[in-house]
Amino acid sequence: MKIAVIGGGAWGTAFSIYSSLLGHSVSIWVREKELVKEMREKRENTFFLPEIKIPENIEIFNEIEKVLKKSEIVFFAVPSKYSRSVLKELAKNKKDIPIFISLTKGIEIESLKRVTEIAEEEIGIKEVGVLSGPSFAKEVAEGKPTSCVVASKSEEISTTIQKIFSSDNLRLYRSNDIIGVELAGALKNVIAIAAGIVKGLELGMNALASLITRGIVEIARLGVKMGAKRKTFYGLAGIGDLILTCTGDLSRNRKLGIELTKKKIEVISLHGQVAEGVTTAKAAYLLSKKFNVEMPITEEVYKIIYEGKDPVLSIKDLMRRRLKKE
Repeated sequence: MKIAVIGGGAWGTAFSIYSSLLGHSVSIWVREKELVKEMREKRENTFFLPEIKIPENIEIFNEIEKVLKKSEIVFFAVPSKYSRSVLKELAKNKKDIPIFISLTKGIEIESLKRVTEIAEEEIGIKEVGVLSGPSFAKEVAEGKPTSCVVASKSEEISTTIQKIFSSDNLRLYRSNDIIGVELAGALKNVIAIAAGIVKGLELGMNALASLITRGIVEIARLGVKMGAKRKTFYGLAGIGDLILTCTGDLSRNRKLGIELTKKKIEVISLHGQVAEGVTTAKAAYLLSKKFNVEMPITEEVYKIIYEGKDPVLSIKDLMRRRLKKE
């Protein structure tokens, strides 16, 4: 099967490698021309996914039209803040996009829309879905096992993706709750930043367990208000991905949280890689106000990043909130 992957970051590269090893014909679009050259020559994405070899049969392009040509499924792995501009480019070749699956875990700040919503808007495509769950790019590329969820309004699309991409290394479940799966993947990044703060302040495992538990509660609270199913947030796309991102050393958002206990956001460098939680923190905060949903952890992360609030004070304010029933 001809697979197009849009986005040459860690996850786009990892999913390309995974798809190739399943026997599919894979082309990947990479924005940076210098990175395209390096990936072709070294067969490695040293910037985003170092020490992982890219199979020789994966074609790497800087031209979107070449990647999309005769594609049967398009996987989209572009950071949310760049999604709309890239989707506008894809729209010029919409005839080559029979099925669109988002791998992006983020929300556009300006519109507060999910990537599949933007894809429907810009490309005019209805055959959309999202694949999400506990999936560090490096581990997927290394062939380590995990489980994820593929969600679409179309049962045919979710079943097709499930059958084609499930393997001994990736077990896919299907869902029709595209809103819930997409929101869960995005919003958990904000809680992961908070988990990094807990780690950086050396607050212990009790605090981390409490944070994860209350974090999924507020994520689900917003999701349900936006039309998602509550049970989605207690599955792989929700609590599964949240546990991974809040505890794993490979989590960029967790690393960012640790750094926030030492310095301000302006001087933090993650070596050029995007921590989606930075933009999602603002989007989630705005969504909580729009839908009148209480999200205390998200609000504190927003204040730390965008208002320079001291993380120590944020922890105190969370612990001193009004007492209530669980």
